[in-house]
Amino acid sequence: MKKCLICIALAVMALVLVFAACGKSREVEEREAKLLERIAQLEKEAEARKKEAEARKKEDEAKKQAELRAVNERQSQIEGRRRFARNLEKSFLDKGHYFYVSTQGANADTIVIENNFASMKTAEDLVYVGTIQSVKKAGFREAILKNRRTAGEVYRWIF
Repeated sequence: MKKCLICIALAVMALVLVFAACGKSREVEEREAKLLERIAQLEKEAEARKKEAEARKKEDEAKKQAELRAVNERQSQIEGRRRFARNLEKSFLDKGHYFYVSTQGANADTIVIENNFASMKTAEDLVYVGTIQSVKKAGFREAILKNRRTAGEVYRWIF
């Protein structure tokens, strides 16, 4: 009888070990499956972050290019207005009129025309011959006629 009890106990223990082994195997398989799912999820997230970073990089590059074009365009406009002022002064000299023409402001958007005998008559003449209209078309926001002798402003046009 003792032998039978020992055999039964051994059989029960073997069954417990078999079930425990099966349970661990299922548990291990479930954990492996969960880990594989998590790895796949992390890979997808990493790929999404990589695509977002590439999109941001392209967007930043496009912004930089737009800013560079704007700066170049602004510099071109400033240089164009300065060139216009030089050409206007030369044009006056070619006609026998002594006017000193310069630009003011960070954007060179104010043109200053100075003369020793500037008067309201001079201002009217500048409007009559179309000088002020051409100044406006050249992109200036303001034109000032000054009398160099009195250092006073004779007339101001704001466009």
